[in-house]
Formats: sequence, C-alpha cells, structure tokens
Amino acid sequence: MPSQTSTDRLKYIKWVGALLLCLIASVHLGRTAVQGGEAKAIVIAVMFLAIAVLFKLGLNKDPKAMGRKYLPWLTIPVILLAIWAANIRLFGQFDVSAVIFHIQHGLDYDGVGDDIAEFILFLITAAILILTVSYLARRDQRIKWIDRLIALPLLLVNPVSMHLFDRVLITKNGKVPLVEIYEPPVIVSEEKSKNLLLIYLESMEATYDDPVFGDTFSDLLELSEQGLRLNGVDQIQDTGWTIAGMVASQCGIPLLGYGLVMKNRLKNIDSFLPDAKCLGTELSSRGYQTSYLGGADLNFAAKGRFLKTHGYDTTIGMQDIPIEHESQMSEWGIHDDYLFDLALTELKRLNSQDAPYLFSILTLGGHSPAGYPAPSCDELIENSETMDRLLLSISCTAALTQTFIIKAQSEGLLENTTVVILSDHLAMKNTQYDLLTQRDRENFVLIIDLDIQPGEKDITGSMMDLYPTILDAIGLPSTNHSAGLGVSLLSDSDTLLTQYGQNTLDLAIRSDKALRRQLWNIE
Repeated sequence: MPSQTSTDRLKYIKWVGALLLCLIASVHLGRTAVQGGEAKAIVIAVMFLAIAVLFKLGLNKDPKAMGRKYLPWLTIPVILLAIWAANIRLFGQFDVSAVIFHIQHGLDYDGVGDDIAEFILFLITAAILILTVSYLARRDQRIKWIDRLIALPLLLVNPVSMHLFDRVLITKNGKVPLVEIYEPPVIVSEEKSKNLLLIYLESMEATYDDPVFGDTFSDLLELSEQGLRLNGVDQIQDTGWTIAGMVASQCGIPLLGYGLVMKNRLKNIDSFLPDAKCLGTELSSRGYQTSYLGGADLNFAAKGRFLKTHGYDTTIGMQDIPIEHESQMSEWGIHDDYLFDLALTELKRLNSQDAPYLFSILTLGGHSPAGYPAPSCDELIENSETMDRLLLSISCTAALTQTFIIKAQSEGLLENTTVVILSDHLAMKNTQYDLLTQRDRENFVLIIDLDIQPGEKDITGSMMDLYPTILDAIGLPSTNHSAGLGVSLLSDSDTLLTQYGQNTLDLAIRSDKALRRQLWNIE
C-alpha cells in the first residue's frame, strides 16, 4: 500500500493541477471575451492563484463536502462565455446576428474549417473550466459557495443573454417603429439619370487615414480630391459584415435576417428579402443594365441570391472567373489586381450597350485577419517587404482602385456616370484591430460626380442612408429624399441616427419583428 505521505503528495499534485487548469481556462476565456491585455491577465491570475493557495481552496477543507457528482452552477454561464469569446476572436466584436445569418445562408469558403476548430477549442476550454470547478467543489464547500455566488451575475452580464433578452423578451420597442418608418422609394424625376459605378472596398474603413497607419490611405485621399467625401457614416446594428453592408447601402435597411424569427424555415425560401425594394430592382425597371463582379464565391452568405432577387442581370463571382495562374487566387477568391482587370473589361462591355448601367464591384484585399495583398502589390507599394501584411493589402487595394478609376476616365468609360466608392463595413478582428478600436471609427464613402461639388461633408448617418443618397446622386431622387429607412446625406433631412441615437436605434433593430416579417413576406 502507498504510504500516507505519498497519498498526500498525490492529492496535493492533483489539487495544484486542477487549480492551474481552472485558472488558465478562466483567464483565457475572460481575457479573450473582454479583449484584455495579456500582462494584466497574468497579474490577475497570479493574484487568484496566491489566494487559492493561501486559503487552500479546494483542498478537502471540509470532508463533508465530498460527493460523487457536482454540476457547477457556472456551467451555462461558462458555455455562453465561450461562445462570446469565440465571436470576439473571429469577428472582433460580439455579433450574434452575423453568426446566425452565415450559418443559415452559407459558410462555403476555405477558412470555415479553421473557424469551426476555433469554436471547438473554446468549448473545450469551457469544459475544462467546468470539470475543474466540479473537482474542486467536491472537496471544498467554499468552492460551491463561490460557484453559486458568481454564476448569476456572470449569466446576467453575458452578451449572449442580453442578445436573447432583446430578441425573445422584448416584443415592442416603442421608440422607433421601424415598420411605420420604412418607405419604398418613390422616384419623382428621371430626366437626368446617370450610370452608376459602385465599388465596395472590403473592410477598408475611413479610420485607416489616421496618421498612425502611415500613408496607407494616400491613394484614396488623392482620389477623394475629385469628389465629395462623406464623413460620419457609422456602423449600426446588423450592417457590420459584407452582405449586410450591401443590403444596407442598396436597400436602405439593416440585414433583418431570419434569426430566431424564422428558425429552420430557410430551406423553404428561394428569394432574399423578397419584399424589400432595392437599388438593382429600381434601376432595372428603368432600363438599366445591372451587373455585379466580386472576387469571392457568390454562394457565400447568399450574395448571389440577394443580387438575383433584386434586379441584377449579370452576377460574376469566383466560380465564374477563369483562372490561368494560381497567383491570381487567394484563400477568399480572386486577387484585386486581376479583379480590376476584369472590371475594366466588363465596364467596356456595359458602355458598348445602348442603355444606362449599374455596375457593382466588391474587392477582398482588406479582408480580416491579415489581408490578402495582390501579387502586383510588391511593385505598386514602396517598402512593401517591410510593411504589415494587412496595411500592405489596404494600401495596395487603394492604389489599384485609383488606377482603375484613372484608366476608366482616360478611356471615356465614366462619362455621365456617378462613381461611389465605399467600405462595405468596418474591419473585423485583424492585425491592426487594437489601433482601430482606440479611434472614432467610420465607414469610407466617396462620391465622384461632375455635378457634385468636390470637398467634404460632415454628417451623422449610417449605411442605410446611402441608398437614397445614391438615388439623389444619379438623378433619380425619391420623395422626401428617403428610401427604406434611409435619408439622403446630400439633403438636409435628419437621419434616424440623428433622431434617435445609436443605442436606441440598435435596440430597435435587434428587437424588431414586424419589419422583418414584412420584408421576408412571412405570414
């Protein structure tokens, strides 16, 4: 039989091991969720370890506390914390709407395996924390009391719980009746309608023109001298990922996805927001050619379904583009240099037709987490070999965008054309995220049009306001300069963001059921 000393030593080793695992798991989840600094997390961890050792917490202080089974009260809060932390790691912010939408509408891209592995890793970490708390609690009644004491507060402050509260318990927002405000555009004049070129720059928010990022945005700033730059386009609820930014800017609404309203009925739906009146449909009904070109897969996040539901005749995605060399592709799709070459060809085709056009382009160089610089970036960008890869991607796509516009102008392809260049949304978690979040962030929006005076205009608006703004810019103004939930930023009318403020507006969007049922045509 083993000696009492050996038994005590083994018990002590198990206790120390359980303490360390518990501490490591809790610190990892907590630090990731609140995006805290590593140094502070280590200091806090050492302090808690010292307290646990000093008071011998979990070292069989009370033999009566021993039991065969103990399910910690922390179980549900910790699992929710793991989901929260995984969201923060992957998206840079907690956005249940984005996750629900992407799960329902498609996750077909090369990185999905890594994302799933990330979620599984956090769930494993949560399981380790739950098991170690259970182990320690069976040996010490004080651990059980600590478990019960902190479980409820942790559950209440968890954003997952708050999100579920918004979606399930709030039935009336009472302050912002979105369904009553929503108004499809009613075009009042078509005499001076123009072509429209929309260029969405993946994750390239205006914040990158801050001096801390060097001359990353210099080419877009030069291009801005030709047009009107709108400062103050904020990111509101359900507009913070690519398809959501496209829906907001072309339909005047946040992406009111199925979420908890539709549950598992997606398989029975063939159209995307069928009752929303969007830009493509409006222009197509007026004889416009409508074309979309993007480097990523059209199936991802149902972009193709959205475009085809809303008036786009031509949709070109990664699966439709011939690949001659592997260098033309990244993990997400077609590199931006090749994309702009294709865009110039498509622009020539549209110009050769006897009809106005809507041409939308979506880049991918600035995609999180580290960017996807095109092969030509090394030649375009000075000192590219020493630059952060993400900043190189941003700088390169900016240069490619400027070059594309200059080429198109020199070949006479942009006559009687309004050009709108904008970020699709604010950047998600990336290598520059800490610097970005220390600043006032906003989307980049530039309108180039000979009939619009170049300069800058400070406004308080959101991506929803770009839909009526675009209609105004191309000579198709809507009644009251409004469309959807948006108000033209070229007018003097107050936007919803000005009237209600972001917190109230975000809450109204999260808790809305009436408008989403109307736009999805849910009986």
